[in-house]
Amino acid sequence: MNNKLKVSKVLNNSSVMGILDDFECVVVGRGIAFGKKIGDTLIIDNKVEKIFKYQSVNNLRENKLKLLISDTFSSLKLLNDSECSSKKLISFIDHVITMYKRVLNNECLNNPFAIETKVLYEESYNYALKFGDMIFDKTSIKIPESELSFLALHFQNMFIDKVQTDIDVLNKIVFLVKDLLECKYDYKVMDEDIDYVRFLTHLKFLIHRIENDKKLEEINFSYKCSDLIKNVADDIVNILENELNKKVSELEKQLLILHITRFLKMY
Repeated sequence: MNNKLKVSKVLNNSSVMGILDDFECVVVGRGIAFGKKIGDTLIIDNKVEKIFKYQSVNNLRENKLKLLISDTFSSLKLLNDSECSSKKLISFIDHVITMYKRVLNNECLNNPFAIETKVLYEESYNYALKFGDMIFDKTSIKIPESELSFLALHFQNMFIDKVQTDIDVLNKIVFLVKDLLECKYDYKVMDEDIDYVRFLTHLKFLIHRIENDKKLEEINFSYKCSDLIKNVADDIVNILENELNKKVSELEKQLLILHITRFLKMY
């Protein structure tokens, strides 16, 4: 393989487009594009972490894909000018290339976790919406909302200053809770159910408080409920305590019962 790439476009400090072995490519690596300009030569060495090749510059579908990838980098810079790590950038581009292929083939995925993603990662979801609008303005290609919710998780990983293990724990707990509600209690989550959304928001901050050993101000509060609601609350508390390895206070449990009662009102 030729180890010299002729730069046709600088995407950011860590990525360039160019021709390598007669293929159009995007090359990614930490700082490899710093000081480079169109027409320069980039040596493919151990600083290069990933090479994305397009099958043929004369293929209409590949040209669309090339345009989408190029516009992705410029859109990312407009969304957030901070340099994310090349590892996170590679993970994101790997995902969007697969997503673009699904979009071009009309094979988009449905995301059953879409509501939870909107609620738990609102800022990142807004990044995804803006990103989708930018891509549409430049290419007239519409990215479906279900695919944007998957992108939001990548934006959360790239741009939001939060430890990844915390994100993984939150995702796992919410998934386990949703699975519990649907499988054990036969509860069907309705799109944009405001009471379920409020419950998710409460659960998110409850997990944050438990992780950081923050206690609610002591108040005399007790909420009477049916045995069904109490059983749901007990099961959710068990999930929280098992995954976080910490106890859930009685006050937190009572507030949890209040939110569960609201969205399980028809049960």
